[in-house]
Amino acid sequence: MRRALIALVVLLASRAFADEDAPARPFVMPSLSGGSSAGVDLSYTSFKFDFGIFGRYDARAIIVEPVIDVRLAKGLVGFARFPIGFGSVDVPAPAQGCCDASLGNLTFGGRFVAPIRGVKGSDFAAELSFSAPTASDPSSGSNDNSGTGEDIVAFAGATHDLAYYQRRLTALRMNVYARHVAQQFFVQAMLGFHLYFIDNTAPTDDETQSNLRLSAAAGFLPTQRVAVIAEITNNFNASAKNGQEAWIHALDLGLRYENHDATFGAHIFIPLDDAFTNVDMLGVGVDVRAKF
Repeated sequence: MRRALIALVVLLASRAFADEDAPARPFVMPSLSGGSSAGVDLSYTSFKFDFGIFGRYDARAIIVEPVIDVRLAKGLVGFARFPIGFGSVDVPAPAQGCCDASLGNLTFGGRFVAPIRGVKGSDFAAELSFSAPTASDPSSGSNDNSGTGEDIVAFAGATHDLAYYQRRLTALRMNVYARHVAQQFFVQAMLGFHLYFIDNTAPTDDETQSNLRLSAAAGFLPTQRVAVIAEITNNFNASAKNGQEAWIHALDLGLRYENHDATFGAHIFIPLDDAFTNVDMLGVGVDVRAKF
């Protein structure tokens, strides 16, 4: 009887931390809970924007991104996201500052999630998604600063995934994930291969880029509902046209709260590459999801 009681307590404790209500959800990578949710991601990024002959001035990018995950069948989730950005830069006279709103690239896809046999609390997922070229394209505008706001938003978003924000870009993403949830911690990893098809203004300038994505997250769960999370995102981008190659790394640190009905996360993100640190880039983000 005593052994049975101990086994029951251990089982209930394990389920409490390994079910879909545990805060085992990174900030950039998706949740592998397999459930339905809808909400919004908000981010604010500041940095010094290079405004040509006028020098560098304070710039800000605010991104509001509605997101939805819908459970279509057991283990199968459809999802969509559509970022809306607002970029601004302070430039003194005689130059003209700008404050431009911009749309990002509509992204949708499917994710299959399944438990890993023989490894309790572990999941595997495969994902396929597509980004349509819906981002604002001001190239035909007459404003001298046309496109500056869009460029600010795209530069800020490049720390994690440029293809959500870059104009005239179509993206195909293929990702795999693995996650393990224990009583007081979780870990999640991702390997992705992405193709970017860029439709430049001149047809001869069109290009294809490949992107290798490696991400990892770890979280400490001091309670059933709260997690302290660190996540690193690594993107390797290569252009087939000009042979250019580059790594982009970003670190996200923050807290998450989750219960049966909703989840809330707050974090800071820190770029780790000279292209971003040299302009003093720093960002904060929050996300909210309601489950259904």
